[in-house]
Amino acid sequence: MKNPFFNQKMIEWRNRFGGKSIERQSRLRDLIHEIQTGNFIFIAPDIDLGPRDSVFAPFFGIQTNTITSVSRLARLSGAEVCLMTTHPE
Repeated sequence: MKNPFFNQKMIEWRNRFGGKSIERQSRLRDLIHEIQTGNFIFIAPDIDLGPRDSVFAPFFGIQTNTITSVSRLARLSGAEVCLMTTHPE
């Protein structure tokens, strides 16, 4: 996030269960290291990584930005990809 206060809060909230946030501006090597160490990584598909790493695809009839880096990361690291969804309960 652009606001340093809220950025720090988001990192704290995301890491509160033992996770480790890696900023999207970090090196690809950091992500690959986490994967090869055996750690789970979560990549939100709605983040904007720019035109090189994103495409617009139909989502319930609406052109929506999504990332293409998940498949490349899986190929580079040998990781398995698991789809996860959330829903209110």
